[in-house]
Amino acid sequence: KKSSGAADFLSSFKVADIKTSTGEEDKTFWERLIPEQERPQKEAEVDVYIPRAARMAAPVSYAEEQIAKNAFAEEEKKARKPKTASKKKKQPSANGKIKVVKHALHSVVEWDGGPLGYGTTEARAFLNSIRRFHNHAKVLKDVSEENSFFANLNEDHIRQLSDLLDEGLEKTMEVHLSQTSQKAAAAEDGGGGGPAGAKKEDGGDGGDGGVEKKEKKEKEKDPTLGFYGNAIRVKETKNRLVELRAVDEMVGKMDDLGKFRIGGAMLPRAPVWARKCQWTPKDDAMILVGIYKHGFGSWDKMLGDEALGMGKIEASVEPGTKNTPEAHLHVRANALLRRLREVKQGTRSMASGPGRQLGPPRGSGPPRRKAPRPPPGSGKVPRARKAGAAASAQAKQKMKKGPPPTVKEILGTEEIRATLKKIKVLQDGTKPVTKEFKMKKMKLYLSRVGHHIESVARENGFGEKEEEEVWQLAAKKSRLTDGTRMKTIFKRLQG
Repeated sequence: KKSSGAADFLSSFKVADIKTSTGEEDKTFWERLIPEQERPQKEAEVDVYIPRAARMAAPVSYAEEQIAKNAFAEEEKKARKPKTASKKKKQPSANGKIKVVKHALHSVVEWDGGPLGYGTTEARAFLNSIRRFHNHAKVLKDVSEENSFFANLNEDHIRQLSDLLDEGLEKTMEVHLSQTSQKAAAAEDGGGGGPAGAKKEDGGDGGDGGVEKKEKKEKEKDPTLGFYGNAIRVKETKNRLVELRAVDEMVGKMDDLGKFRIGGAMLPRAPVWARKCQWTPKDDAMILVGIYKHGFGSWDKMLGDEALGMGKIEASVEPGTKNTPEAHLHVRANALLRRLREVKQGTRSMASGPGRQLGPPRGSGPPRRKAPRPPPGSGKVPRARKAGAAASAQAKQKMKKGPPPTVKEILGTEEIRATLKKIKVLQDGTKPVTKEFKMKKMKLYLSRVGHHIESVARENGFGEKEEEEVWQLAAKKSRLTDGTRMKTIFKRLQG
């Protein structure tokens, strides 16, 4: 019964048999009806990406095989999906946008009369160039190659940006010094009344060692200036600007740069690798010439300049080490620039300068009378030894200070001369500036000149007459009416 039911079920389907004219079945009919090239091709299953254990082991069941393939397909899909978290976003063009600098004591974000579109990216390009060159024409050429924004600007725009940078550096240092003095005053007020002060009076430590270390760390900290969204270390930047100005003054006045040399006091100690390549003081001078021509940091250009003769430094590099000729040039250039700045600022005296006064040779004075020594065990120090030590200290102090500077020498520094010249330009009215901009600049320049005159007068013990002479000369050089009035305005600005 079962077999007859199945036969009846199958007979209900109509099946077409294709036969030839002779009555035989044609098995090649379907192959001839659809050519092989037009048949749908079955995609071959590639099991290469399946784990080796899954490929080698035979599937237990059809469901298990499908589950394994689906799991692997999900992992492959996740792997192909791009990772948005680790992918860095492209920074859009600045278009005049300015970022906020955290922990900046002062920020410069306005350029009065400047072109539109000056933002963080353009300011970064300017800072890179101003750290390489001092000459404004070279700065403009260098920054134009880095950023197309400066292609249509001129040297006057670079001068304005340089003034803005100088003003921002000075303002940041004023805020930093004010905060430092306030912290020191607060520490002194709060340190005497507590138990720490009592321990100190009794002769104990009082825990002040940690406070002193903390104060030293705060003093060594370099304040931060925000210049159009770029964080700048103030002391480091000021030192670099002074160094590049010194190089421009010394090398720029030479007609033949190949004859430029520097004195013995300006030469730091020779480096360790100097003997390996026969390094001489002439090569040190050529480093400064290279900085003047190609800019600080352009070591590859300096090495390729045959007029400088820097090729010998390659002999100083030992094979198998991380040292390179560029690294040696960088370290040596920093040492030379640091020494130039110290000599220019007066923190390091010249070995044979004109202002150095030498004392009389030893033994040329009258013979000294020996004072009687106190009896042994008395614990008394001979009076002659005390007086001799005090006189020696006074003599050393006099030799260190030297003669007081003249009025012209006080106002003859590069920074003060440039400031007086800026006041003179503002007084002439040659530049079309607004009244608010003029008042702002005059206040800044008068404060700078006044602080300088007061500090010099205080250090050398000037009276009112000598200080008045300095103010009169400052007024004459800046084309102001009277030095007394100039001093009065400065006092009013100080409040």
